[in-house]
Amino acid sequence: MNLRPAVVCACLVLVGCSAPAVNAPETATSTTASPAPTTTTTATTTAYSTARFATTHRWPDGLSIKVGKPAPFVPSGWVREVNAFTQFRALTVTVANRTGATFDLRDLQIVGRSGGRAADPVHDPGKVGPAPPAKVGKGKTVTFRIALGVKKADDLQLQVTPDADHQPVVFR
Repeated sequence: MNLRPAVVCACLVLVGCSAPAVNAPETATSTTASPAPTTTTTATTTAYSTARFATTHRWPDGLSIKVGKPAPFVPSGWVREVNAFTQFRALTVTVANRTGATFDLRDLQIVGRSGGRAADPVHDPGKVGPAPPAKVGKGKTVTFRIALGVKKADDLQLQVTPDADHQPVVFR
């Protein structure tokens, strides 16, 4: 599972205007009206969908992902010692493949944010459970757990990007 910082989208507003000529020649016999100021707004479209924890998001091709509600998690002692966070959450992820092809879970990216900071993935196989298989066959479903160190336990969101062919979804 590849975790990377979430991407922040921004809107740009471009404003163009014209000003009268400075130091116009004294011999000018006519004046040219300058064009009226123009305003151009470029709006960006949201490149992701949103969903609530414990609901299922479905893509048109038949792939669906459900992320369960965050639950308190206490990692093993050695994990707490190497992790910068003092609060942890575990989530259950279910991937259902109703597409016509095998889905490669190695392309799945899950990025967490909490309290304005990136959440830290917790690698604790003894408490989280085994890693999911690399692939989900057509018509199959895979369920696995993930754990994260978080800044604020009640402020967590996950951006889930299945692969390059599917738009991300943000679970809140």
